[in-house]
Amino acid sequence: MRLTLTNTSLALETTRYRGTCGVSENNRSLGFQPGFLDRETETVHLSRFPDGRLAPCHLLDGLPTELVIARDEQGRVTRVKSSVVSGFLHDGSFYTRDEAAALLVSPSGSTNREAGIHHCGRQRRRSVPPTSPPNGPTPPGLVRSPAPG
Repeated sequence: MRLTLTNTSLALETTRYRGTCGVSENNRSLGFQPGFLDRETETVHLSRFPDGRLAPCHLLDGLPTELVIARDEQGRVTRVKSSVVSGFLHDGSFYTRDEAAALLVSPSGSTNREAGIHHCGRQRRRSVPPTSPPNGPTPPGLVRSPAPG
């Protein structure tokens, strides 16, 4: 059984990947944007503030209602479906935190931040289907799909 994503588990992931490119602050300058993949539907969601603006880190509050399992007394998201994983979008592809951390290392094993290294030439794992962000600019590499109609 897969664990559900919570604010606590996101904080633990950040701690686990600190010092690698599996954390937003270490890969943002390379154009990676924090996001989430719903493995059940293969839908990718950029991380957003509750008002729809793009967030610089992983936040559960901007995820669509259909992914939310629980909220606190103030209405903030506290738990999402177990099919949702955190990761990053870059050039139209989604990378899990593990993939981003592994992709962005030099042959010596240091991160791009330590060594100024960018991609190590590994192939992209998953293409992102066109998405339609609710607010804000469309990030590079993503295309807005026509409104359902």
